[in-house]
Amino acid sequence: MAKNENGKKSPSLLEKESTGGDIASSGFDFQEYLIMCKLPHWLSFEGFSSVIWESIGDIEAKFFDPQKGEVIEAIEAKDHRITPSEFWEEIDRFKNMDEGSPGTYRWFTLSCTGLSETLHPLINGLRRLRDPYPFYSHTSGVFENSYEDYKKKVISLGKSEEMAEFLFHKVSIEDKWGHLVNRQRVCLIMNSLDISQNMIYEEANKKKYLMFCIALSGRKKINRCSVNC
Repeated sequence: MAKNENGKKSPSLLEKESTGGDIASSGFDFQEYLIMCKLPHWLSFEGFSSVIWESIGDIEAKFFDPQKGEVIEAIEAKDHRITPSEFWEEIDRFKNMDEGSPGTYRWFTLSCTGLSETLHPLINGLRRLRDPYPFYSHTSGVFENSYEDYKKKVISLGKSEEMAEFLFHKVSIEDKWGHLVNRQRVCLIMNSLDISQNMIYEEANKKKYLMFCIALSGRKKINRCSVNC
């Protein structure tokens, strides 16, 4: 069982890392817009059941996996450029959540408007390794050599081999959300999205998406809320 810096069991809904959002005065619009952008993707999975925000993570989406049961994607939403120190703090937090509640989280995502340039070599290397991951056999020289190079990048930054493995297998980095900090631009994007013309989604999912957007619209701050689909 993982413990936080005060020696208490973690994660917990009452620890300061989880309750910070209840007293924060910024970032709520960014979270709402991020949820609306991600919802069509979540709805494309038959097992998607619900989403909650300002819980253990900023945002958590729940899915039913026939093999594993209910699993959760935890998302930290940062409406600013991430520095190296903040980046590793978030990865450490993800790792503590995973160790403190085994089997609960299938994936962790750090969504932000950008990353410090010093992080680019690591993130680019991670993407170059992960994107063709399904193509090559895990026992192939291509994969093994590439993974060793990636692992060396992480270790050169003062992190462990265990951290490199966790980052590769369980963390997604999304650093292209800069447009979400511009409320006017987001409104234009959302107004231009006509879900009724998108035949990818079944009628029920179209209604779920529209109802969800209506529930969010006009609400500037949301402390804790769950919408079941």
